[in-house]
Amino acid sequence: MQVNDRFPVLSTVAKIIWGIGILVAIVGVLALGAEFIEFTKMGKAGATWEWSPNDYAKIAAGVIFTPMGLVIMAIAEIIGVLFAIELNTRK
Repeated sequence: MQVNDRFPVLSTVAKIIWGIGILVAIVGVLALGAEFIEFTKMGKAGATWEWSPNDYAKIAAGVIFTPMGLVIMAIAEIIGVLFAIELNTRK
């Protein structure tokens, strides 16, 4: 995403929003990955799995944060597309 000469602040805000979206998506993927790793370790050890509120929280965080991060990134990309449209119509 390039910095738009006419709207430098909005360009910077779009980059910040995109970065926040990446971070939120990464947190979601890590939460699901941590729960998956914990679940597979329990199965290999032969132990029975008992669900705790922490397990539900990890799964909920992963299921909510991953798509939320992708939506936030899409919003930032929409701003970039609007910049491209504005640049092409100005020419």
